[in-house]
Parts: sequence; C-alpha cells; structure tokens
Amino acid sequence: MRIDVDHHDPEFLASRHDRYAEIRRQCPVAFNERYGGFWLVTDHESVATVARDNETFAHRYEPDPDPDDDLVFHGICGIPRVARAPRQGVSEIDGPEHADVRRLLNPFFTPARVEALRPRMVEVSTWFLDQVVGAGSCDLVLDYTTPVPGVLTLEMMGLPSSNWRHYADFFHATVAYEPDRAEFQEAVGRRHEMVEELLGFADHRRSNPADDITTALVTGHVLGEPLDDTRILDIMWNLVAGGLDTTTSLVSWALHHLGTHPDDRRRLIDQSELIPTAIEEFLRFYSPSETLT
Repeated sequence: MRIDVDHHDPEFLASRHDRYAEIRRQCPVAFNERYGGFWLVTDHESVATVARDNETFAHRYEPDPDPDDDLVFHGICGIPRVARAPRQGVSEIDGPEHADVRRLLNPFFTPARVEALRPRMVEVSTWFLDQVVGAGSCDLVLDYTTPVPGVLTLEMMGLPSSNWRHYADFFHATVAYEPDRAEFQEAVGRRHEMVEELLGFADHRRSNPADDITTALVTGHVLGEPLDDTRILDIMWNLVAGGLDTTTSLVSWALHHLGTHPDDRRRLIDQSELIPTAIEEFLRFYSPSETLT
C-alpha cells in the first residue's frame, strides 16, 4: 500500500496514535511517498523483526546516490545526513561492532550501578524542586525535566555538570526548531564548538582517567582496535544528546500525563509496584524517538 503522510506535520503528530492505528489496520507495512519515499512499519511484530535483522535492515545505504554531494548515507536507516554532523553513535552501529560498543557501556547501566546512583538522583531532583517550591509553580521543562537529567548525564560522562544548560540549550535547539528559525541556525553555528569541546575532554581523559563513560571509550577497544576520535565523538554525542534531550522529552510527557490523569497518578501512589510497568508504558506511548528506527 502507498500512502502520503508527513510524519513531521503538527496536525499529524497531534493525532498520530489514531493515524498509525488506521495505517496498521489497512496495511502494517506501507510505502510512504513523502521525503523521497520510505517504508513505514507500524505493527509490533514487524518493528521487532526489522530491529533484530541488522543484515537486511542495516544502518547504511549503498551505493551512495551522489558521492560528490555533501550528504552521507551511512546513518539511521540510510537517511542522509550532512557529512560534518556526528553520527548517532550506538544508534547507527550494527553487528559485532555494536556488541563491542555495548560491552564498553553496559557496566555503567547495570541494575546495581544504577541503584548505586539513586542517592545522587534523589539529591539532584530534590535540589531543583527546592529552587521553585516556594513559588508554588514552575516551568516543568525548564526548571526540572531539563536540568535533572542534564546534570546526571554529564556526571556519568565525567563532564562538568555545571554546564548542563550549555549542552541542553544546544541539543534542544537542534531538534525543537525548524531549520529556518534563528534558534536553529544559532545552534548549528555552534556545532563545531561542541565537537571540539567533547573531543578535547576525551583527550583530557586519556591522561586523566576516571570511573566514567568517557574514560571507558578512550581506553576501550572495539573489534580489537582502540576507538578513533570519530567513533568516540559519535558515541559521546549520542549519549549526551540522549540524556539531555530525549530523556527530558520522555520525563516531561510522563509527568504531564500524571498531571492530567489524576486517577493514574493516584493508582501509582497507592500501588507503587506498578511504577516499573508504568515507565514501560510511558516509553511506549510517549516515545521521544518513535521514528528513529
């Protein structure tokens, strides 16, 4: 089945769950003619199949339709990207290389490691709430769901957590504004600065190692070889952007849902054992990266 759907259109996004359900009923795997044409997979079984088959659905597009232009087609499902833009790290790696990168990162995300971070998470969350509690109101995104994951993400990377706004403003602007907006253009103009900043910190960690993700990247090996600066940058960019932007989006939507659905909020208060299930549902229903794959 062929469709013509602009999945970036605000009107589509406002009713996307109903629209996706309609497409799913008619034909779960449809060809969307927008943006040069691509296959849209909408049902769980097909999405799971695509996600697990990295031979058929690898993150590359070969051959490059125009090798002389400024676009790189090795990216998320072959979607072109300006050559100078960092790749999306773990999101754009397949096969054994992906497994090796995950091997470097997994120790920082084990249940025991995350549980050990709980006191710091509570401390950071409480501090930012204390800054606004006296006012009786706050901007949920600016005052809470941006700074909290920002601080915690930067600390896991080893980067100075006091710079959370510096990074958050940049990554938010690159995804929240249309390309013709001044905010987007200003952020893109800072891209080189951000690249040099992350690479500079990675180089610093080579001679000043610590127990953080950046040190794991600069001292680790993938497919038997040390990671070069390009790959280190890709992964750092992916992790910082994910911690400061997509996490902010998900937590914001989750809290918005609880604020507008008091029965759900009360149910989680009374039955706290449901919180893990609720988190999975928020990830499913309010996914900040639902078209990533």
